This record gives sequence, C-alpha cells and structure tokens, in this order.
Amino acid sequence: MKNIFKEYVDACMLEQELEERIKKIEEKTTVSDVVSGSSQTYPYLERAIYISEEKIRKDDREFEWEKLRRQKDNVRRIKKRCEEVMDTAPLRIQRIIQYKYIDNLTWQQVAKHFGNTSAESLKKEFQRFLKNK
Repeated sequence: MKNIFKEYVDACMLEQELEERIKKIEEKTTVSDVVSGSSQTYPYLERAIYISEEKIRKDDREFEWEKLRRQKDNVRRIKKRCEEVMDTAPLRIQRIIQYKYIDNLTWQQVAKHFGNTSAESLKKEFQRFLKNK
C-alpha cells in the first residue's frame, strides 16, 4: 500500500514528461521555409517560393500520439487512485504522506515538521493507517 504513494510521485513526473513528448511531436510535424527562386521561363523574375515538408509521416505521428495518450490515461488512473486514498486519510496522515513521499524527506525530517513527535512514532502511526486500509 505504501508503494501507492511512491507511484503517485512517479505518476506526476511521468505525466509532465508525456506532455513534453506530445508537444515535441506536434512541433516536429512539418518544416517550412521561404526561399528565393525565379520562374523557369523568360522573363526570369526572382520570386519567393514557399516550401514545406512533413518530417514525420502522418501514420507514424498518429501512432506515437495514441501511444502517449494511452500512457497518459494510465498515469491519470494511478494518480486518481492515489488521490482517493489520500483524500480518505486523516489530515495528520495526509501531512505525513506529503512530507515523506511527495517532498521525499526522511522520517527524522518529517518528525521535525510535527514538533514534539519522534520519527519512530510517526512511522508507526503511518504503518497502522496502511494496515487498516
């Protein structure tokens, strides 16, 4: 059960990475430029020529988008499941989860946030919560 909170942190980070990958695919779809050239017949007047090339084939792009969207949907399901568990936890446990798993603090550092509480007692309190879930 406690791995669910580690998964939450990873899911949040992976969701951001997937968003960045999706943006990169959108940016790579076409390359375009304007060059100068002349007509092939007399009078050979210089004119601007617009060129465009698709860097990623449409099928490849759609396949990659679909794969990333499936991954993103899976990440969102994991995040939702974690958030549901966190939302049902008492506020004290929510704070422990925040400090220990999201902020990645040691048990001693977590205990400092709670003031007059030992790291071992917080750890035991958290373990009891997980056992009851």
